[in-house]
Amino acid sequence: MINTDTFLKIGDQHKICEDYVIAGVTKQGNPPLQYIILSDGCSKSDKTEMGARILCYITQQFIRYNFHGYPFMPDDKKMGLWIIHNAEMMARNLGLNRACLDATLMVSWVDWTNAPAPIWNIYIYGDGYVAAKADEGITMMKVDYRPENAPYYLSYELDPARKAAYHQLKVSKIMTYVDENGKYKEEQYAYDGATVDMKNMLLDHTILLASDGFGSFFQDDGPTQPPTIISPAFILPGFINFKGKKGSFLQRRASKELKSLNQKEIFHYDDLSIGAYIYEGPGYDDIPP
Repeated sequence: MINTDTFLKIGDQHKICEDYVIAGVTKQGNPPLQYIILSDGCSKSDKTEMGARILCYITQQFIRYNFHGYPFMPDDKKMGLWIIHNAEMMARNLGLNRACLDATLMVSWVDWTNAPAPIWNIYIYGDGYVAAKADEGITMMKVDYRPENAPYYLSYELDPARKAAYHQLKVSKIMTYVDENGKYKEEQYAYDGATVDMKNMLLDHTILLASDGFGSFFQDDGPTQPPTIISPAFILPGFINFKGKKGSFLQRRASKELKSLNQKEIFHYDDLSIGAYIYEGPGYDDIPP
């Protein structure tokens, strides 16, 4: 059995939440396909709070149309193009500019082809975080774009001029891995391809995916001092160490952790969206603290 939950919170420096996240399950399949979809709109573009929602629900439609049983491993390039072109049609019908679709997209699901070992999958179009908890400890993967902090959005596939302008920025996509001992490793990849990851949930039984707002935590040191940036690896245990595994387990844990951080004058300036999976299978009746 796999439990899923989502959490969404506006950033301290935002007036409108431009993140969005949904979780769902298909009607077909034995067991049915469980998924979490997350999108983070660009603050520099207009109406991306709408674009993020459109991307999430169009992606949900892609899963519903294309999942007919296991294995489920869609081509990431074809999926991305299907999503963005259908999202553009939806945005146009709503009278929105295609720039509203300037948003990162994270698509995750659990594949049961190798049952009883569920395989968790994710395609990341843009930046974000993935964290996993195993008996050996917690690991984390961060995807970001340097030096401009400008993710490659699927919406650039709609406009050759914008795509060419982005290429001129000479941006690099950097994957940062943090192992269970806190050691960091960085690797560079092509900026215009999806980031693909998968995990065996017999080992990584608890998984989080989060927008880049997870890296926006800071400590307010008073009006005369600049804020202190807080490492995501430092706060991660407070979000992934679940005491309960049922119902709104992520909402309970994240709300409690944010309250605890706020009491220490630690806040997040960017919008924060999170999705979580917990596998309750043989040997995991009690997830270790």
